Amino acid sequence: MNSVAGFLRLVYALVVLAQGSAARLKKQVLGPGCKPKNLILITKIELESCLSSFEDVNGKHLGTWSPGFPELDVHQNAPLDGAKVQCGLSVVAQGLEKVLEQQKHLYQNETVLKKWLKETTLRVQLLGQCLQNVLGGECFPKPSLPEMPKHLFERKQWGHTLLKAAERYVGWLYDRFTIKVLKSRQWSRIKHKVLKAELHNYKLASKYLL
Repeated sequence: MNSVAGFLRLVYALVVLAQGSAARLKKQVLGPGCKPKNLILITKIELESCLSSFEDVNGKHLGTWSPGFPELDVHQNAPLDGAKVQCGLSVVAQGLEKVLEQQKHLYQNETVLKKWLKETTLRVQLLGQCLQNVLGGECFPKPSLPEMPKHLFERKQWGHTLLKAAERYVGWLYDRFTIKVLKSRQWSRIKHKVLKAELHNYKLASKYLL
């Protein structure tokens, strides 16, 4: 394990501990108080672990499956759209399930990759519910996954491309939410200053009226 991977796993462990148990996390996600930024970060780290484990098992130099996954190809500065986010996460969850199915056919024994794929699929589904609470929107109709190729190398290429696209997509979500939080805090500070100024003016006006 390289130092970067080790660091990511450490961050993952700390964030998960901060979130609490899986049952508690699910309760938070399904309620109005879910913490999207934390959940996105956990999901991103899990996807990175899926990708790393996939490459350990299937090889790193697989190239790119050229048709790609259009729902996961977003411009860096694209705004957050609830319905589109739901569609994107639907593709990620479906894709992870498909990759897991593929790996089960290829390798009979339980592997770290299969474990990560199962856990991350659940995490993506929870993230979808959380973001629906926060952003609203519904994906309709749900996009279908591109058909997986028949040849083994291309099937691996399909899975590898999906995982890379999913990791980039969730990374984009994290960046968008970071900006959203910063803007929200900035707006709160502005409102506080405006209210403070208005209160000051009101007090001055009250003095003259007395």
